[in-house]
Amino acid sequence: MHGNPRYRLPELGDIFEVHDFEFITDQFKKSIRFLEIDFTNDIRLVNQKELDNKSEFEKSFFPYFSVSAPAFSENGEYALIYVSEFCGIECGGGDLMIYKREKGKWERILIVGIWLS
Repeated sequence: MHGNPRYRLPELGDIFEVHDFEFITDQFKKSIRFLEIDFTNDIRLVNQKELDNKSEFEKSFFPYFSVSAPAFSENGEYALIYVSEFCGIECGGGDLMIYKREKGKWERILIVGIWLS
């Protein structure tokens, strides 16, 4: 045995059944609308149209994060959020973050690395 089993992180297969993924996947098609924007001076929202109007050269010097709308399990116990970072030429990554509702508060229980460049 390798590692300490008391501190073992769950895997996606421990949390979800195969049929759960179709329910969750459909939710990732939603968009997020921000009604109020209160960020620090270092952060600003960029819409997809503005991003699409940038050339590949401009994008290579324009770091940004992309955040999905949350997707929830059918029982409402879990939430999934996809976050990707683009930080220049051949630089970036994307992670699926899984949260579990614990005593009325969302706690991150797992990060699944999807891609890395």
